[in-house]
Amino acid sequence: DKNLSYALRRERRCVGPDDVSSLFWMLEDDSLRDCRLEKVGATVGGATYDLICTGGHGRSGAARWQFAEDRLRGELNVTLRGKNTTLYQRVTAMRLGECGDRSE
Repeated sequence: DKNLSYALRRERRCVGPDDVSSLFWMLEDDSLRDCRLEKVGATVGGATYDLICTGGHGRSGAARWQFAEDRLRGELNVTLRGKNTTLYQRVTAMRLGECGDRSE
């Protein structure tokens, strides 16, 4: 078993407005491979998503994003039915420049 209780991941990449769901690396785990986030609401300052899973295993959840001029924050909450477990992943991203600008 992987212990993801306090997993920390840092990366630098270009993210567009439609790519924010890809920042939740937890969705790449085998237990969530049949799940995707579907946008259910949006405002100028944020967006909400429902976690849609097709495997019949009873996983459910939701994500919420908050957008600011220089950063974005997101949280994905997942409930694993049958295991009575809830887990979450938080993402904080800071704007470093325009996509394609690789200057340090």
